[in-house]
Amino acid sequence: NDQLIGRIDPKMDRAQGVLQINAVYLEPHAPRDMKTARAVRDAIQELGEFLGATEIKYGSKIPDAWRQVLR
Repeated sequence: NDQLIGRIDPKMDRAQGVLQINAVYLEPHAPRDMKTARAVRDAIQELGEFLGATEIKYGSKIPDAWRQVLR
């Protein structure tokens, strides 16, 4: 049951190999549980691997419900 639960604002610094996640935005109906947060983290890690990032950094605009996992 795939559905859109949020959006990210990513920026890839190819020279430094850093994927910067400036913000994560949740849709109103998005689950706020840790299982979902881990799935989002895993998807962001896959994006980083696809882009060749050696590091992923998160900005300050992370939903409180997921902040513990997305850092």
